[in-house]
Amino acid sequence: MVLNEAEGVQYELFNISDLHEMAAMTAETFARYEPVTSSLGISLDGFGDFVKLLGPKV
Repeated sequence: MVLNEAEGVQYELFNISDLHEMAAMTAETFARYEPVTSSLGISLDGFGDFVKLLGPKV
């Protein structure tokens, strides 16, 4: 269910079926642009695995 849409981006509540896509997007954002994560050298795959680990608990 789409909650909101702005500038071509749809906002929805988290659904476990979207976990792999969400993990990839979150890893891309944090590993490349978030200062602490990028300075620690955390890889895209490593951060993606972390998101996948926590996803089912959300």
